[in-house]
Amino acid sequence: MGPNTKNSRKVIGVIHDWVAQKANTPYVPTPLVIDTTKMTRDMPVNQSNKFNFKTHKWESGGEWFKRDVSVVRWGRERTKTWRPQWGLAYDGFYYFGDTDDSLNFSALPHGGSFSAIRADLELVGAEAYNLLRPDLPDFSLATEIAELKDVFTLREQVREIRTHLKNRTSNGRSAKSNAGRYYLAIQFGYLPLVRSAIGLIKSARRVSKLVDQLIRDEGKPVRRQRHLSQYDIDTVSDVSTVTPNAYPPNYIFPKHVTQCYVQGNVQRFVRTRVTSRTWASARFRYILPKGPNGLGRDRYRLIARLLGGDLLTPDSLYQIMPWSWLIDYFVNLGDFVKSLTNGVVDRLYTDYFFLMREYTVDVNEEVSFLIRNNFTGTAKRVYCSRRTTTRYKIRIKGSPFGFGLTNESLNPHQQAILGALGLSKLP
Repeated sequence: MGPNTKNSRKVIGVIHDWVAQKANTPYVPTPLVIDTTKMTRDMPVNQSNKFNFKTHKWESGGEWFKRDVSVVRWGRERTKTWRPQWGLAYDGFYYFGDTDDSLNFSALPHGGSFSAIRADLELVGAEAYNLLRPDLPDFSLATEIAELKDVFTLREQVREIRTHLKNRTSNGRSAKSNAGRYYLAIQFGYLPLVRSAIGLIKSARRVSKLVDQLIRDEGKPVRRQRHLSQYDIDTVSDVSTVTPNAYPPNYIFPKHVTQCYVQGNVQRFVRTRVTSRTWASARFRYILPKGPNGLGRDRYRLIARLLGGDLLTPDSLYQIMPWSWLIDYFVNLGDFVKSLTNGVVDRLYTDYFFLMREYTVDVNEEVSFLIRNNFTGTAKRVYCSRRTTTRYKIRIKGSPFGFGLTNESLNPHQQAILGALGLSKLP
């Protein structure tokens, strides 16, 4: 589907002939028409739902990508502008002009390129898939047993680090090293231990309900949706500028001779808001392990699996590897390994798995300047505003094989982890 442009025009004022007024000759005022709203839409990819005439059912949709940019302009109040000692020049509103409107997708990441945006979204596929799966246990017994040995040495290690911090020497490098070791001990020592204990307690308290739910939904389509809040963006930035002893900018419409303006402060305020949300949706079907003699379902085996009874799995082996916590913190390789691990069910089928993202850049601008408001030339400040909204919406087929890392993808907390590692000189 190609670009689709739509404009909305209206009369914003009337232009008067002040030369004719000075000469007391008749004239015809000219209405001023402008595009107050402009919009361009584009849908490069559209694999929407299709009807299968053989099965007489609607098939699940495919990939979908839409982007649009809209500009809305308005004036605050109707104003009369005069050329002093000559006559009325204009009666109406002031607007941002057409020539300064940017109806393109340059404000979007990667310039709104579908292939580049899709590559970014594919990176969260493994994590989203594991969050949506209905069969993963909340607790890994094998991992906790393997890491239990660290609990006995962690307390002494933290005590030693705190002692070094209290007795700081003149060697600033040593103090930084101790601070890094303390930070890592808290982030990857005490906090994971507390979270694991809480996970075991929660799993034990609701294991019976989980088993009942799994048995009830076996063989049925299980639809799940999860909001991936860690990939959301919501930032606001304000920029204010003042240009002294200036006339209105060239992009203000309409334009008059300089005698209609007052040389003064031209004020401009720009607020930019960037928002993004990412979510995933999937539909699963699964088969549970059979009970003794092939009858019913084995509740005890399900309970054991929900509480981490399967000790040796690809995920548990990866978790107890040295330094796997660092790899998993920066690159979601652990999510990829987890997606290859069998959960509490025997067979898991995925009817569809989609990743979605909506990204919006909203720019609000306001400009004010001084005009001559009467025949004697009294100054008055007038205001005009513009809002430019650029967005894209994308849906792609998800895959648990998406993982990667770029420098731009590190948040401040992850950079702090790398900084602590560098300061502490860990092997």
